Amino acid sequence: MTSKLALLFGSLVPSVFALSIPSRAASQFTTPSRVEVRPSSSLLSDWQQDGEPAQWAEGYPKVWGSEKVKYTQVKPHSRTLFGPGVVTPDDRFLVQMNDTNVQVIYLESNITVIDFLQTSDAARVTTSSKGGYDLLISDWKVSANKSYVNENYQYHLDSKGIPTGAPIKRAGGISSFDPDAIVFSQTDPYIYDLDDPKYKVVLSGHTDSVMSGAFSPNGKYVATAAWDGKGKLWHANNGSFIADFENTKAQNWVTRFSPNSKYLAIAAGPKYAKIHRLSDLTAPPVVIDGFTDWVRTLEWSPDGEYVAAGSWGQVQVYSLNENKIVQKWQLADASRWEVDDVTWFEGGQRLAYRVQGALELYDFETNLKYQWGPGPSDSFLNGFNIGGTFQLEREGWIGGFDWDHSVRFWEYPEVERRG
Repeated sequence: MTSKLALLFGSLVPSVFALSIPSRAASQFTTPSRVEVRPSSSLLSDWQQDGEPAQWAEGYPKVWGSEKVKYTQVKPHSRTLFGPGVVTPDDRFLVQMNDTNVQVIYLESNITVIDFLQTSDAARVTTSSKGGYDLLISDWKVSANKSYVNENYQYHLDSKGIPTGAPIKRAGGISSFDPDAIVFSQTDPYIYDLDDPKYKVVLSGHTDSVMSGAFSPNGKYVATAAWDGKGKLWHANNGSFIADFENTKAQNWVTRFSPNSKYLAIAAGPKYAKIHRLSDLTAPPVVIDGFTDWVRTLEWSPDGEYVAAGSWGQVQVYSLNENKIVQKWQLADASRWEVDDVTWFEGGQRLAYRVQGALELYDFETNLKYQWGPGPSDSFLNGFNIGGTFQLEREGWIGGFDWDHSVRFWEYPEVERRG
């Protein structure tokens, strides 16, 4: 791998390489349920500071209709709940999609710069070494023998958001559960070089669908997690196998490297996550348990001290230094609502997540919480998504892809920090 750095799907990784993982076949999706009323907000456990429960910030919660700006897809997407869609790393363009088209919107003026034909079920975007952006769109099709085939398309967008030339077509699809990983092909992840259409490294060894994969921040490693119960570690430069992690004997959903590349977290089906120390792969992992159900969203804080993970109706924050759970937020009716899209902001001062159709945000310093979500008469689909929450610093907005096929952005709540 080269020494060049590029922002790839929310993290800095060396070069312009992308990791490819299989997206789930249509037969593996469950039909989402439509919710007609605003759900209960009764809590078993709330955010707290020194024993004091968190309070709503002044003017919150806020409901749909009071947002700064809203974008609605002309035709809702039948395969996914939220779009799919992405925002470019410089916050200039919103890319939203439906079953037939891709629409690129210039956020500063709210003008659609292009609308072109392309089927899709997931997307990611990164800055391009050629200038502009590399937009990757995955799709699945039914082959002649009735099996599902994952494909992905790499579009180069110029600085005005316009595609230049024909897309590069490759095998594989984007995992719904991993914002950092690109194009997987069922049991065999691929490493692609976005600047070299001929470059491909195959990571063979999993025996069931790979749900997540990630590059380490230092660019040395790739980790994968699959439904075969295995987590695997590979060399990123050539794809050579390094080690298997302890088999969880369950469906693994998410894997994430710590910011310093010293630790790897793997979230598994049976209500726990594990943290492995990469300097000693034979050492017993740290086990984070106490979850209500499977864990399908997990992120390290930017300083690497904390891991936030979401399950059904629950978010837990684990401290690596203290070796314990230091925060727990949990709904009384946890079994009805899965938490998704756990996202850190402001260097770890704030934690956002989505649940009950709403975007919620907690501030660890002020002990204040914020919510933007459906009102009593709003209808939305109850489901799961990853990678749909954004802080747009250029505009001073927070928001993203909501559960009613709309994109909303709100004024980002600024606070005066101590010190």
